[in-house]
Amino acid sequence: MLSLAENPGARHTPMSNHPRSYPRTFTIGAVQEDDALRATLIAAIAAAGGRAKPLDLGLHDAAESWPDFLLDSQLILLVSPAALRSSMFHIFLQRAWYYQAHIHPPAIVLLVLAGPIDGDKDWPWLRELPCIAAPDGHPLPAEDATLQVLQSLGFTTSALPRKQTSQESMLLQGKVLWRVGKQEDAIATLRTVVEQAPTSFRGWYTLGASLGRMPGRQEEALAAFERALALEPGAVKAWSWEGSLLKALGRWVESRAAYERALASDTEYILSWEERARILDHELQHFEEALAAYEQVAREYPDEVFMAFDIGNMLGRLGRKEEALAAYDRYLSRYPEDGDAWYNKAVFLKQLDRDEEALHCLDQALRADEADEETDPQDRADVWYQRAVVLRKLGRLEEAKQAFDQAEALAPPQMPTADQLKEQTAKE
Repeated sequence: MLSLAENPGARHTPMSNHPRSYPRTFTIGAVQEDDALRATLIAAIAAAGGRAKPLDLGLHDAAESWPDFLLDSQLILLVSPAALRSSMFHIFLQRAWYYQAHIHPPAIVLLVLAGPIDGDKDWPWLRELPCIAAPDGHPLPAEDATLQVLQSLGFTTSALPRKQTSQESMLLQGKVLWRVGKQEDAIATLRTVVEQAPTSFRGWYTLGASLGRMPGRQEEALAAFERALALEPGAVKAWSWEGSLLKALGRWVESRAAYERALASDTEYILSWEERARILDHELQHFEEALAAYEQVAREYPDEVFMAFDIGNMLGRLGRKEEALAAYDRYLSRYPEDGDAWYNKAVFLKQLDRDEEALHCLDQALRADEADEETDPQDRADVWYQRAVVLRKLGRLEEAKQAFDQAEALAPPQMPTADQLKEQTAKE
């Protein structure tokens, strides 16, 4: 059954050219010390035909409204030494990353550097997200930063002086256009980048990543990543992308080799612990190493329990069933509506002959699946099938037959016959 952590790609609807379409609304988050730049950006976006509203990230009182902004997917964030000194700003960033990885499409469209930051290697999101800054990592003058923000968001304005568009700004614009839902415009911009600079690793990588997120464009994406890897053979994330694309194309052996190459090249821990864990788990089936990586993620986010689901899965695969049950309990204390966790817990309880407890968990899984209209019928059938097995073990034969009939009605081709069910139950 699918993990909650699997996050489908974002779908955004770009503005139409119809005269009644509303301007896009952005939210600009900053601490009070950076309010002057924020006010300049809000005014410039309004002058260019858009809308922007402020979000104060330094106030405890504002924290209650953060989930609404994080679900907005149109957030511009000003980053500065003053912001990084704010504990509330740090909490907001942590929550933004959590939403991006586990709940919702990316909330942050663009970063704007509002002050010089030392030790940027300690802030990996600075390298991952589109960021308005000078090539040396220092902030741009307010006028230049404002112009780049408008260009990156796809606005045109005569209110600011025109400057020649550099390859760096075009690359940034391609990233941002993608995040605001203009995928084809983003691809066209990125193709221009690599046509003008065919030895640009970042150009080919960004083009590949953008194509890789579009349905049916895997072959084009793979070709872009091959160009990128020809320029930088040790590029860890490019190898990880190659693994994913090759897997989607059914080229399993090449996919596994690419993932192995990604991990072997990652001597500086460029991949996050969660990325490492998922490769080790889902792609390479190195479960001991995957468990260690998942546990590292849990240590990094002690206030969150989302990794407990994957930790439970790994412990169960390694035969440590009691520990797996404890991990599922931690996860379900926060996410009681997750049918997958109830189902997995039930399977391990059944294997431990704790059948009444297993039946309770399967009932909870059924309730969760019925409340979720998108649940796969096969997943529902699996729950009913397990319920039939447990009821038969408990001697409740009529209920077992009814449960099996439910499973067979939901997914008849995948279900065993009644004789096979009887044989399996006898073995258990």
